[in-house]
Amino acid sequence: MQLISIDLVRRLIEQMDGGANINTQPFLTFMPIGWYRVEIETCIEEKESTEIVQRLVMVFEHEKADYENFIEFVKNLEASELKAFIEPVTSFDSHLQQKIEKFQDGIFANFGQHIGGDLLSNLFYITCHIAQNDREAPDWFDFQQRQEHDLDALAQAFLSVSMSDLTKDKKLFEEYNRDDRYWKIIYQSYRLFKSQYNACVERLLNDRWTEKSPTNGSTYKPDYPPLPEPSDAVKRQVKERDDYRCLCCGENRRNLLQIDHINPKYHGGDHSLDNLQTLCSVCNTMKGTEVINFCLHKTLLNAPKATFPHLQLTPSHYKIEAHGQSQLNLRRSINFLYYCNAINHTYIDSSIWQIHLHAGNDPRWILSHQKYLFSEIIQARKKAGYSKPESMVINAPGFDVVAPIKI
Repeated sequence: MQLISIDLVRRLIEQMDGGANINTQPFLTFMPIGWYRVEIETCIEEKESTEIVQRLVMVFEHEKADYENFIEFVKNLEASELKAFIEPVTSFDSHLQQKIEKFQDGIFANFGQHIGGDLLSNLFYITCHIAQNDREAPDWFDFQQRQEHDLDALAQAFLSVSMSDLTKDKKLFEEYNRDDRYWKIIYQSYRLFKSQYNACVERLLNDRWTEKSPTNGSTYKPDYPPLPEPSDAVKRQVKERDDYRCLCCGENRRNLLQIDHINPKYHGGDHSLDNLQTLCSVCNTMKGTEVINFCLHKTLLNAPKATFPHLQLTPSHYKIEAHGQSQLNLRRSINFLYYCNAINHTYIDSSIWQIHLHAGNDPRWILSHQKYLFSEIIQARKKAGYSKPESMVINAPGFDVVAPIKI
């Protein structure tokens, strides 16, 4: 069930409803990709009692990785560092704020570009949740309707057809009043909604006249109208070619498979078969508008990514019947590390984890992130009541076997 909060989304008004909006970035930049649900125990002084409070921490696309790194940092803090956040809290006082500032220093590279609410308060609530819930990270929820609330896409669609101003205004008013949209929550009046729409139109028109050729190093934006979706026949052909499996993680449940553009439509990508690949909904969302070809088995990168992609392991993944899910998550994270389908195969049992890479991929890239990787594995197994793996094997043709790594 999709989780949505009126108060959460209403906060977007602070960024977008001034009545004279001139957007300098794509509209979806100002829409969250999802949120963490934190649950903390607070102290009510006047009642001399405590209560459990749930809050939603809104997260935007450019800061998701920073939030994940912050959560991993807090989960691995010493008990003495977390002590101040374990007891029921009354307020975010200056003492705790200084601690949070110290924790986040060096993690949030785009601290000054934060959009949704008070970042330090968000980090405070996340820290309290982790401290009070036995170092358990808060649950994450995707904003599943995010793409359906893209005013840029709506503006492009309207610009692509000829219609009178009255007709356009009528259609825009009908869009604002749709029962399956949250426009009325985000914008308190149709006037504000239309003002934001007009700002999107102006930015798209300005981009059209000022964009430069991709050969000169500028970011290319496609001409409108946007390409329609590939035909059902093309989608079926791509899935058949890819053996009805996600090329990134290996997911084979057909209802979860989607067709992704390797070079996204946003950057001018077309519907040619060489530009299409089969991904599951999770991997497709993680990829976003980045150019990643999971049809390739050898990375095109010169060095590993600075941060290891979120492993998304939970205690239930370590039960015997769930080893398949563990391998999906492991494959997903490692393949996103290499920006290709780098894993040949994996093997997981109670005592040893094996990761075998395709030729041309340096297994030492994984070792550069082994502290995070091992921490995730050990904590999830511990919470599930299992002992930690004894060792891990990582190898690739042309490299000496990196084994066994004692965990």
